[in-house]
Amino acid sequence: SGPTPTPTPGPVDCTALPCVALTFDDGPGEHTPRLLDILAAHGVTATFYTVGRQVEARPDVVRRMRAAGHQIGNHTYDHPQLTAVSADEVRSQISRTDALLRAQGVTPSTVRPPYGAYDASVLQVLGSLGHGAVNWNVDPRDWEVRHTPAVVQRVTSAAAPGAILLLHDVHPTSVDAVPEIITTLQARGYRFVTVDRITGGVSSGALVNRGRHP
Repeated sequence: SGPTPTPTPGPVDCTALPCVALTFDDGPGEHTPRLLDILAAHGVTATFYTVGRQVEARPDVVRRMRAAGHQIGNHTYDHPQLTAVSADEVRSQISRTDALLRAQGVTPSTVRPPYGAYDASVLQVLGSLGHGAVNWNVDPRDWEVRHTPAVVQRVTSAAAPGAILLLHDVHPTSVDAVPEIITTLQARGYRFVTVDRITGGVSSGALVNRGRHP
């Protein structure tokens, strides 16, 4: 008899195993292709909250994200604070970016509101467009601290089962932190999954900031 076939791993059950979700906001940017190389080298999937005008500038990078199996969400067209604009403007920001993503073959699943800012009106508009909102519960403030070792330390010290980690792929210091974040947390037994997997899916009009855990 031949060698025993290796069983294909099924989807990770984040209620049984400790999971974290890497999320990246504000791209795709000039450093995103390198980040995609890093994620591929580690066999890790992530979730990208993309800005519409960046999708217009780098549609090929969005197609590459999709082909690699990453989850792609909507981070508005040009990053306004949604609680400071009208409901019509919220609708326009989200719909315009949805259309740009669909043109690249992506079905955006969730919205990350810029600055994490939302209220009942924002959630109502998102729900009417079939979206839930996803914030985070680990924020290394990597836009402010452009120092790779500090970003690694802040993420790895705060990570816990079910954590949704916030990073920005527009900062090279943040992209540089990803290999060590992955290897450190994998050594602790964490699985890296998408937002859809860690949350089990986000209902339209709902907001989550963390995922399921054992």
